[in-house]
Amino acid sequence: MANTKIKIEQIHDVVCSWCPIGYSYIKAALKQLDNQFEVEFKFLPYELNPEMPKEGECIEDHLKRRNNWSTEELLRYRNNLVETAIQAGLTYDFTKRTHYWNTAKAHTLIHFAEKFDKQEQVNRKRS
Repeated sequence: MANTKIKIEQIHDVVCSWCPIGYSYIKAALKQLDNQFEVEFKFLPYELNPEMPKEGECIEDHLKRRNNWSTEELLRYRNNLVETAIQAGLTYDFTKRTHYWNTAKAHTLIHFAEKFDKQEQVNRKRS
């Protein structure tokens, strides 16, 4: 039974691959504590790429351009990301997720969901 109430605020963007990994690790840590805490999650939307055009951009092209990476560097990054996701209990399939999109409207939805105490449910739907 939860005896202490805590609030966890997580800054995130809905296109961020690392945000669900962090969330998964937080949930796992709380589970190891045998649910001693009543936890309220609050997601603080943060646009990683506010300049992203409405039509989006290929993830590979975006990361190579933004980070000045070679194809080899991109592949090392992606392999590390996928392995870390697996360790966190997640699966990333980049054959199904090829683009980053402008996330302004998604962040508006997450702010709206907060009014109904549904941020965590909305956030989980994208993971």
